[in-house]
Order: sequence, then C-alpha cells, then structure tokens
Amino acid sequence: MASWPNWWWTHIDSAVSSCRRSAPIPMRRSPTINPTRAADGRQSSRKRLTPEEVNEKQLNELPIRFGGPLFSKLKRKYWELEHCRDLPFVIAIEAFHEEGSLGFSSHALGQYLYGLRGFPSWTESGQLVVDFKEIEKHELGTKVIPSNFFGQPDAAHVSAVLFSNSGTWSKFTRMGYLAGYHRGNVKMVRTGTSYNPDPNSGTPLSFSYDLDDPPWEEEWGQGLVLIHNPTARHPLPKGYFPAAVDEYLLNGKVVGDVPRTHVYGSLTGIVGAMADGIFRSRRRVDARVRSSAASVIGWSVIGPWGQL
Repeated sequence: MASWPNWWWTHIDSAVSSCRRSAPIPMRRSPTINPTRAADGRQSSRKRLTPEEVNEKQLNELPIRFGGPLFSKLKRKYWELEHCRDLPFVIAIEAFHEEGSLGFSSHALGQYLYGLRGFPSWTESGQLVVDFKEIEKHELGTKVIPSNFFGQPDAAHVSAVLFSNSGTWSKFTRMGYLAGYHRGNVKMVRTGTSYNPDPNSGTPLSFSYDLDDPPWEEEWGQGLVLIHNPTARHPLPKGYFPAAVDEYLLNGKVVGDVPRTHVYGSLTGIVGAMADGIFRSRRRVDARVRSSAASVIGWSVIGPWGQL
C-alpha cells in the first residue's frame, strides 16, 4: 500500500458506462458541473488565483459544485432498478464548469465525500504527518451544504465515486498519436506533475517528455481516482480500474494506493508541420521544430522527467 502524501496537489481522464444487464458494475456519469457565469450571462474567463483563493475553491466552491450533481444522482435511486440491484454502483464525475477547472485535482472532491480535511506537518526528522479534522459544511455566499456525502441518507448505495480531470481532447489526441494514428506531420510534447513516491514529500515530481520517446506507456486509466465509500453496501474491490488511484479511509485517515506513473496534471503542446514528411523519422526530429515547440508552449527545454 502506498500512502497518499501528494494528495492535496493539483492533477489532470473519464470512463463511463450506463446500467446494463451484462455490465458487472452499474455506473452513471454525473451531469456536467454547471459553468460559472458573469453578470452578463457569459461564461467567466480564467484568472490567476492567489493561494487564498485556491484554498477557498478547494474547501468550499468545488465541493458545492460537486455536491449538486452527486445529490441529483442520489435522488434517482438507480440501485432500485432491476438490472442494477445487488451490484456495486459508481458515479463518475468531471468538472468543466469554467476555464481552468481541469487544473484541480480530486482533493476537493475527497474532502466533500469524506467530510475530512488534512493538515500536513513535518517532524524535526523530516517525517510527514497528516492530521485530519472533520468538516461540517461547505459555504459559498448564501449556498450552504453539509459535508461528508458518504454519510448522507442513501449514500451507502454508492460504492465509490470515480474522478477524472483528463477526459479531454488532449488525452484522446495523445492516445491516438501513441497508437500511430498520425501522418508524421505533427509534434507533441507533454509536461506536468506526477506522483512522488517519497512518503515524506509534500511536492510532486515534474516531468516533460517528447511523445516520440515517452518514459512510460500511458494508459487510458492514467489520472483516474476512485474514491471508495467506507460504508458501501456493495464495496468495489481495490484495483478494479487498472492504472487508477484507489483512495479510501484507513483508521480515520485518507490514504491511497497510487501507481508510480499517476499524473496530477499535464499540458500537451502540439505543433503542426506545413509539409508532409518533415519528420523523416518518428524518433529524429529537426532541432528547429523542437525549438519551435518549446517556444509555442512556453518551455525552454524538452527536459527530464525526474525519477519516474
């Protein structure tokens, strides 16, 4: 079992299936989280947030936004349908409510589901210690909702909540590129942050790599986080979703089994070539194109990927 020391960091994927008689696990995708609107009705634009604003989003705004669609699904009582009875029931959710919303990890969702907030500290010897305190409610303006979704009436019928922040065009583009579905006239570079296996670290690893020479084989499940309900009537086995993080309660603390290649968040830079055949080899790329890619995406180098 791996601890979940980097869990409060940001991270950036979604597999969805409806209830079917042949499906072993009923799963429902939540409605898209409603977009933030400005006073004139337009969707609000992204802005740089202060640390205080980030904390406020994590503690109140995001839990409230997740709470709406989750409660909506809870009221539908899918577990009472004949083809869903006596089976684990999972709700999948992803936030698209505003520009930049995919930059947030599962941290806010986990706080809301368990009603627990973690406070990290380090001993004199450098050992990381995380203390958890109960959260009673989440407030945003006049909106107030109770925390601890898994403790709400009927929530025992929900086996787990599946979180993703990378069910995006970039993910599908990368997977297609890695499978060879391209004509050799584009270049892709991915940069981001990933899980740090150091149990006493509070910061993730950074990576940047050329998709023609990746340090690992990206899987469809990379980036998924399955948050288990400790009171579920039909628990879902850990490891059911390959490459996904399994997050759960252990002795009153939030812990997780985390794959070494778990990505918290990433950006994919794509540069197109004007003429076919400019990339003579998938592994030999003109230095000018590399320089162009770095310039377009804002990186000075296509650098190392740390300890992965």
